[in-house]
Amino acid sequence: MKLVGLVLSILITAGALVPADNALGQPGVSPVLVRENRFEAEPPPSDAEIINLVLDFAPGVWLPLHIHSGPGYATVLEGTMTRRGEGTDRTFGVGEGWVDRADVPHQAGNDGTVRARILATFVIPREATLTTILENDATGPGATTFAELRMDAFGLPSPLDLVHRVVKVDAGVEVPAHSHEGITVMSVLNGSGRFEENGASREVAAGVSWADSANTADTDTLATSAPVELATTHLLPHGAALTEQVAVPVPARFPAPVQLPGTR
Repeated sequence: MKLVGLVLSILITAGALVPADNALGQPGVSPVLVRENRFEAEPPPSDAEIINLVLDFAPGVWLPLHIHSGPGYATVLEGTMTRRGEGTDRTFGVGEGWVDRADVPHQAGNDGTVRARILATFVIPREATLTTILENDATGPGATTFAELRMDAFGLPSPLDLVHRVVKVDAGVEVPAHSHEGITVMSVLNGSGRFEENGASREVAAGVSWADSANTADTDTLATSAPVELATTHLLPHGAALTEQVAVPVPARFPAPVQLPGTR
């Protein structure tokens, strides 16, 4: 799937660790990596779907006891979260995460006093049901879906790494051309931006998610009036780098960002 996600994928993977003082020889390179969590993922099905969610938990909100049809990888973005399963409770803070194995009963909830937010990515067999509830003992409205994306993912690499990142981007960023392996999924957490490419502009805002495919290259500019914060998920071969810089920019044209249908 090729959407405007290529723009941010370049911006995030090529520039995330580069300081703003022209370290790549180009002005305005200033993305900042806030945090990263890398999982060595379970072998994916050959005919797979990716479900990527940003979920908010008000204080006291818990999910009911449930199982998933494929492994889920979760990273805490805000607050604290407690996972209950396999006879234990464990609490995770910002930047920490866990793996929910397929068909293993578990729960997750917020026992804190402030909102908690997680980035959760599932790799399941195509068209499978994501969640089966075993005991519906949850109270209240449940978790709120802030951003979501569901997409087909044929031929994912095995062994597979899954990388969660949070990145902040300043105004007027330009990055050098590059290519990358694997699929990248992105969600805007805060702020909004205008992408300028070949004279065309496209807007993205908080709650919008999209994805792009591998082995493409381009350079683009992000114009913002304030910093933009993004959550990114990278699915790539085990041990692979997130990006490879290339010598020559490759022109590309993409449709406007699309908010994909929900999974609930």
